[in-house]
Amino acid sequence: MATRNIVLITGANSGIGLELAKLLFGSRQSYHVLLGARSAEKGAVAAKQLQDQRLYHSSFEKIKTEHGRIDFLVNNAGFCHNDDILKETSIRKAWNDMYDTNVTGQHVVTETFAPLLIKSSDPRLLFVTSGTANVTRFSQEYWPGPPPAACWPKPGSPIPLGYRMSKVAVNMLMLGWHWILKEDGVKVWAISPDMLATSLGGNTELLKKIGAGEPIEGAELMRKVLEGEKDGEVGTIVGQKGIQPCLKAYEALLLSVLLKRKYGLEQVPIEINTDHAQLFLMSSLIWTLDPDGENLNAGSIMSPEGQKKLAKYFPSWDKHNGHSTLHRVSAINIYKTKDGKFFHLHGSMNPNPTLDSIGLPHDMQADSLEEAREPFVEAVGKLTSEEMQHLATDVYRQAGTICYTVDEYRQSEHGRANSHVGLFEVHSHPNPAQEPGWWPSTETASPARPLAGLKIVDLTRVIAAPATSRGLAEYGASVMRVVAPHLPDTSPLHLDLNHGKWNACLDLRQEEDRKKLKALIVDADIVLQGYRPGVFDKYGFSEQDIIDMCRERERGIIYARENCYGWQGPWKDRSGWQQISDANCGVSYEFGRAMGNDEPVTPVFPNSDYCTGVAGICGILPALIRRGESGGSYTVDIALNYYSQWLVNSVGTYPDQVWQDLWKRNGSPVFRYFDPMQTLVPKTLQIVRKNSGQTLFKPEFFHQYSCRYLGKDVKIVAPILRFPNGDVKPGFNVGTRSNGVDVARWPGDLSIAAFALLELKTHRFQV
Repeated sequence: MATRNIVLITGANSGIGLELAKLLFGSRQSYHVLLGARSAEKGAVAAKQLQDQRLYHSSFEKIKTEHGRIDFLVNNAGFCHNDDILKETSIRKAWNDMYDTNVTGQHVVTETFAPLLIKSSDPRLLFVTSGTANVTRFSQEYWPGPPPAACWPKPGSPIPLGYRMSKVAVNMLMLGWHWILKEDGVKVWAISPDMLATSLGGNTELLKKIGAGEPIEGAELMRKVLEGEKDGEVGTIVGQKGIQPCLKAYEALLLSVLLKRKYGLEQVPIEINTDHAQLFLMSSLIWTLDPDGENLNAGSIMSPEGQKKLAKYFPSWDKHNGHSTLHRVSAINIYKTKDGKFFHLHGSMNPNPTLDSIGLPHDMQADSLEEAREPFVEAVGKLTSEEMQHLATDVYRQAGTICYTVDEYRQSEHGRANSHVGLFEVHSHPNPAQEPGWWPSTETASPARPLAGLKIVDLTRVIAAPATSRGLAEYGASVMRVVAPHLPDTSPLHLDLNHGKWNACLDLRQEEDRKKLKALIVDADIVLQGYRPGVFDKYGFSEQDIIDMCRERERGIIYARENCYGWQGPWKDRSGWQQISDANCGVSYEFGRAMGNDEPVTPVFPNSDYCTGVAGICGILPALIRRGESGGSYTVDIALNYYSQWLVNSVGTYPDQVWQDLWKRNGSPVFRYFDPMQTLVPKTLQIVRKNSGQTLFKPEFFHQYSCRYLGKDVKIVAPILRFPNGDVKPGFNVGTRSNGVDVARWPGDLSIAAFALLELKTHRFQV
């Protein structure tokens, strides 16, 4: 009997099967690799070989005689007809061939070799599926690419749909064998590699141009499964997981469409490192200002000395002293109500109304967060959850929500009203006067800076909507952020979220400033606003007002709006932030339950915020394309709840064994509903740096640049999308800066790094 692991890989004459064999030969572990390879012939001939059951039985007898067992069986054999097959045979025959090979063939191979597999001391069975077999995602959107237009016959080939359907069946086949062999100790998975440049997909060079990876990437994923790195995911579909990489890949796909439609550029290779992509959601926490000098970072704000140093560059906009004392910051947290439910209070950058709503003074002495929490526990504990909701939202108009489970949110009137929405919605406003066309060109406009010349008026605060405009600025868009001098803002976020933006102050209570904002808008391509619904209506800048003020010009306007709850249903006019959305849609409850308590816990990093920002980019890009090809104006609806409900409905939680493995490897921390961000963030960052620091915080995942406005270098998370051939060059025309330092008008040169205007008496100095 052999002492090494015996591995049988079917379909190993090329692609990921062959690359897996190479990896195993080079592994430190000891393997005897058996390659099941069909001939190099294509099409129906190869299909007949894969369907010949006599080959399986003869192979079984040979392996049984020579080795006596199989330790690992990798069901990799499969094929997809190319479109030319339809010249020779029917759709029915082509589809049946693919199903017979990809599904029935894998089942027969498994059934044939199962007697040898269960003789192993550590048997492992792998099926190979495809990301195109995600039924949940396909039920919400036609992907990749938009659905075909109304016509008949439809363009394109029916072959990819047949292949997709066969891989859906493979997923069920994996689950079937998982249960069939569970008591025999066989570990079973389905491997879902990303799009790879293999002969299965046709022209490998063309596949690489549209972003396909190398076959070795899929083989490396298989190796990890075989060598025990995915044992926490037995009975699941294993892929390159992570919401951030998936959303950024969606962004990359839409950007590729724009490059093709506007510049005629064939799709270019785009790379996403999934470890790097995870840094995106914590980018507001891991920047460095003046890394070779004062070395200031987000944590510097925790000390008086650090606050003073940061204030030189980013003065505080905490106009209501919301973070001045422990008592006032405690207005943002989850508390238990009289009826045993949980309510997330939020100070909304001015905690006074929140404190008034529960009868607490605007300030109290407290020497610790625990001491500061006690008055809130007592006050909220006297109210039922519905009473608290009424006071917070109806009486004092503050952000705040009852913490719902996923099912409670789904069954609510508001959840049902928004259940049809994916990550965003795009609404058209046809106008014959606004003909198809792109934004005005500039000298810098090219595929390298694909959005150069695009003007965006940014009326946003905090993270989600600012992340959208920041992301568009990364591709060359010109962004004018406008804030009100009398309203508070969150200064610690400015270094991260003000990249690529000029930053002006306008007081819309003043007629002169309303005229300035209108002048910005009528020369812009996009207006992005992220304030409470209805805030701008009273100043003449509602959705309809903005559509109307651009009605007579040749190109339409894109009005993008982001809120918390979504744009339909009874809660749509409430204000809210990421923590409120997480609590509202059940995300917080799932996080708390994962740690063993039936209670909501606020997720640590601003995942919903940043991912909603990406969703905004993904909504605006197709609106730009539609305006370029069909004319008219468009509204793009974005909401924190749209992302949060997509997260719980379409993505869901990890299988329990996956979570348990991850949780235990990080020390099984237990956070409670009453733990505030001031506790959660430092503890979690410490855990991440300790256990994953070498993987996540690699130097190549960061970018350092000289910021002209600050007069210092800044180090930030590098652009997540990478273009290895240099076709696109992500970056910022304008360095980061504080609020209100630029003049509120478009400069003649959109590449200008600073457009600051200082007014001293009657003299003006442009710097």
